Formats: sequence, C-alpha cells, structure tokens
Amino acid sequence: MKKILSCLALAAGLLINPAKANTFGLDMSDLWWNPNESGWGVTLNHQGEVLFVTLFVYGADGKATWYGAPNTPFTGNTAEGASYSGQLYQLNGPPLGTPFSAGTVTARPVGNVTVTATSSSTATLVYTVDGVQVSKTIERQTWRTNMLSGNYTGAESSSNSCLTSGPFPPEYGPTTKFVVNNTANTFSMSTGNGNETCNYNGDYTQTGRLGRSSGTYTCGNGVNGTYVASEIEANSFSIAGRAVVKVGACTFDNKFAGVRN
Repeated sequence: MKKILSCLALAAGLLINPAKANTFGLDMSDLWWNPNESGWGVTLNHQGEVLFVTLFVYGADGKATWYGAPNTPFTGNTAEGASYSGQLYQLNGPPLGTPFSAGTVTARPVGNVTVTATSSSTATLVYTVDGVQVSKTIERQTWRTNMLSGNYTGAESSSNSCLTSGPFPPEYGPTTKFVVNNTANTFSMSTGNGNETCNYNGDYTQTGRLGRSSGTYTCGNGVNGTYVASEIEANSFSIAGRAVVKVGACTFDNKFAGVRN
C-alpha cells in the first residue's frame, strides 16, 4: 500500500492505537488538574519511557504540601493509553530564605503513584501516602489557546488497511505547503503539493499543550470526507500532530510535521 502524504496534513487526529512506551508515543508532559477541585494539581514531565510526577496537594493537617515521584516508568499499555507507576516520596529541605544545605534535604518513601492515560487529554491518578489511597480523574489544564496560524513546509506519513484503489488523497512529501488558521474555537487549513490542494474546516479546542479539531475536508481530485484531529502542537519553529481521516469507509492513520516559514 503506497504511503499517502495527503490532504490529511493538518488534520492531526486521534490515535487509533494505544500510546506506546517510547519517546514517540503520547507525550504526557503538562500541568494536570481536576476542574471540579481547585487548589491542587499534578505536574507531569515525560522523558522517554519515564514520568517525573510532582503532586501539590494538602496534607493530613490540611496544609499545602507536595510529593514527588522522580522515576515513574512505563508499566504497560491499556485499552485507552499507557500506564506509569513508581515510588512516591515526601520531600523536605531548608526553610525559605535560608542558605541551602544539602544535609537538610530528605526524601521519605510514603507509597506509590500510578498515572494512566485514558485519552490524549485525560488520565486517572492513583497514589498512596502512608496507607491512605487517593484516586482521581485528571485532565490537562488550559490557560491559553495556542495560535497555530502560519505558513509551513513539511510532510505527512499515512497508512490504512482497507483502501486498495483510488481515488487517493494527493501524495504529500517533503515540500508540502500548509496554510493554517485558528481561533479559540475554529480551525481551517489549506495544504498542497504544487499539483493538488485540500481544504479543511472544523472546530478547535485547546487542552493544555495540545489542540484538537474535527470537521470536514475537500480535495481538488474529488476526495472528501471527515477528519478528527488531536495532539496538535505548534511553537515558533514548527507544527506537528496526528490525524484520523475518513475516505469513504476507510480510515487513514496519519502523522504530520511542518517547519514554520
């Protein structure tokens, strides 16, 4: 089956397969919280197959405290994502405003913590402190909408298991041009390889670092359908994401990346 680097390009969509335990799987790095429970949260820093988990919560005395799990490795794939589990510590050090002294830094094991992705933007958090277990649903915390708008040059890889004859979406290689525009709740993109273009229009939702969009697309060769996009992320240099795009009854699983012009 030929690669389709296609009118899927910025349709950066949902993962069909569970997140894998490697650098190229779902990146959990973000600030996470439960929107119904203000005042506490979780910071996840994802490096390779390991999470560094920091909990800022309230202790048994009701005072703000924090716990850390500096080595929380991948433990397995689940139906909706990947799971990570490791030792949790209560951390203490020199008082605020006093000279730093390494001898005052302690890390007391208090239990374990497990983080399981349930989608690209939601997870479950289970941790134990001195025999007390806490179980929470959490999601990425959103402060601002990422502005994706710009012109990009890049490429997209695509695979499917059911489409064996055309019309195919256009092939998009390393000179594909993307033109992207978004607001807090709308998304549009035009993409082309010099011979063919496709246009996408849909909604937009920001979840922490990552964006999500769903809508419809139309290509100049007559191919059209729907797309669902997630894990869309852009910075001053580039844009990247994943996509699920429908071509008739067939589903394309895609990854894309582009350099900002």
